[in-house]
Amino acid sequence: MQMFALLGAHPDLSIAEITTLTQASPSWQAGQIAIFDDVETNVEQLQHRLGGTQKLGAIIGTVTTTDVDELTAFLVSDLVNEIPEGKLNFGLSVYGEGQRLLDVREATRNLGLEMKTHLKEANRSARYVISREATLSSVVVMKNGLLTKGAEYVLIVRESDIAIGRTVAVQNVDDWSHRDFDRPRRNAKQGMLPPKLARMMVNLTGLDGHGKTILDPFCGSGTVLMEAGLVGFSKVAGGDINAVAISDTHINQEWLEKQGMQTGELVTYIGQAKDVAQYLPQQFADAIVTETYLGRPRHGTESERDIEEAIAYLSTLYEESFAALKNILKPGGVVVIAAPVHFVNEKPFYVPVTDILQKLGYTPAPTACDNLLYRHKDQFVGRQILRFKLPQ
Repeated sequence: MQMFALLGAHPDLSIAEITTLTQASPSWQAGQIAIFDDVETNVEQLQHRLGGTQKLGAIIGTVTTTDVDELTAFLVSDLVNEIPEGKLNFGLSVYGEGQRLLDVREATRNLGLEMKTHLKEANRSARYVISREATLSSVVVMKNGLLTKGAEYVLIVRESDIAIGRTVAVQNVDDWSHRDFDRPRRNAKQGMLPPKLARMMVNLTGLDGHGKTILDPFCGSGTVLMEAGLVGFSKVAGGDINAVAISDTHINQEWLEKQGMQTGELVTYIGQAKDVAQYLPQQFADAIVTETYLGRPRHGTESERDIEEAIAYLSTLYEESFAALKNILKPGGVVVIAAPVHFVNEKPFYVPVTDILQKLGYTPAPTACDNLLYRHKDQFVGRQILRFKLPQ
């Protein structure tokens, strides 16, 4: 099946996640919209698992014209075949880049109204869903029943043609917001790994989780462990030097369980990652997924020398930690790390994580996209996402 994806705010990370889970690479991409060929995955299940994708859908046709009559006939026919009786809800979104996108949007601005007229003439009651934005958000699509009582059609503007897609699944924004803001233990002041990023990192292991154990040796309040349990990891283990963090992890896991959500068997310990052998047996984990210690909170007044000193400290911490963690990971095990990238006047400073782990015997396992960086505008500290494996 040919599938389109409306990617998240960090498109490269979204593509790496999709490619890891499906083994399909994008055949075309423009900004946050991409098309994948030969996808052999249940799209609804894939969307439910993904953390970094807003919409997924099937490509149902390709046209080289913006003739409204031709597009109307095509879309009305598909809609009636999909929903043969009852009232219809439908909406339209047009994606692409550059002047051609603007031209197609202008040429098709009456397409929805034409579709509604044709449906009325065919004695079908229909509601045309619009929004203030140029495209329909996942929330608008879901709240207006476009996936159950109609359709959202997506026109994807390319250089020489327009791919037509029908949305199959959208990200459940309410679910993500609920886990992020309503969980009983969260500490925004100390900085937290966002649940969506945690889910993407778990997915970058490429493991389905069944019968597998995942470890986060810098677990904080347990965000990685929550997301790992939700996608099916049988055992989720976390360690932290802070006893309060471990308590928060247990409270958050219990909160998930009380809501009937899937969680893995929880194992925790209080201690430093370099001392992990005191708490866990050798070859315990199939994967390590973690946001390592990022350093002291930034205020924006730090000099380049301050950052270089911080990176020197972090380098020592990572070397000691991952030397010990190597024995806890099974042969062939996967490591996904979110390491800090500090910015001073937009100049990036990286911790040499790859050099450190390679010297320890880990092998880099690059994703479909190079240099994965998770950072919002003007943040002093971003996160570089890196993946490694142990030799078999």
